[in-house]
Amino acid sequence: MATLIVKELGAKHIISRAENERHAKVLDRIGADLVVRPEKDIAERIVYQQLHPNITNYLQLSKMLTLADVVVRNKDFFYKTLEQLDLTNRFGVNVILIISRDEKRVNQRPHAQDVIHPYDRITVVGRIENIERLEEYLKKGK
Repeated sequence: MATLIVKELGAKHIISRAENERHAKVLDRIGADLVVRPEKDIAERIVYQQLHPNITNYLQLSKMLTLADVVVRNKDFFYKTLEQLDLTNRFGVNVILIISRDEKRVNQRPHAQDVIHPYDRITVVGRIENIERLEEYLKKGK
């Protein structure tokens, strides 16, 4: 009801909160520009993190592109340079940030010769399926 009232009052951009899918459809039909379902969103995030334990955080940038923090637990990655790991060609992801386990080292501009240490957190960008493929590989080499 509130969505309809603010629409009639001339609001330019309306964000509404829905309780369920049916409610979301109604809000969309009466003119909400964006319908959010926070409980559903957080539930999906929790399930995803349970299924992908090496991915500590992620943000979907578009339908095609995701940003994800991945913990490096695979011994095959320890003490290798980004050039040696060749993640772009092997997995289709680009490393844009490296954070050490103790968070004392933060590399905001990784280069090919930067070395990955045990349990570093790398932030990668790529298609979600490529990030998940990287995460699966990281799980195998524990």
